[in-house]
Amino acid sequence: MHFNPSSERYHYRKIASEGVEESKRLVAENAVGFFAGDLKIDPPSIQWITPEPWEIAEREEREAHRREKETNQPFQCDCFHDDANFLGLTPFDFRNEILVSVELDGVVLIQNIAHEMRHVWQEKERGLWRKNEPASAEDDANNYSDGAILRYPEYVEMVKDLEDFGISL
Repeated sequence: MHFNPSSERYHYRKIASEGVEESKRLVAENAVGFFAGDLKIDPPSIQWITPEPWEIAEREEREAHRREKETNQPFQCDCFHDDANFLGLTPFDFRNEILVSVELDGVVLIQNIAHEMRHVWQEKERGLWRKNEPASAEDDANNYSDGAILRYPEYVEMVKDLEDFGISL
């Protein structure tokens, strides 16, 4: 379980892209490229993440802080925590990067990337607006992704394939 009830935080681990199934990486990279073009922005990098049991994550974070203090080296840890449970995130300390869960696949992966790409656009075009108006920023990202995915041919093809198997979204 990646939620620590004592701290009320969720814990995650960063995964190198090489550790993600190639077909999933390609779907994600193609979607980032499409939505970056649609939004007229440079494509961000994808940092893959997975939920991490909180006991392991907290132990690794403590060890990384200890190493930082003892060696005066920058803090480095593949584990991190957040107050929110998420499958995708565009951090406020924007580094032209989106966080995407390895648990996502297919149409849900593409929808999530479209949503996060809109947050990247918000950062570049509106600055602090997203941080100061979080509800409006989420509404904007939801509205964008709902419309943009219908313009993305790979998404439309995936939905058609699902419908051929009797699955509707």
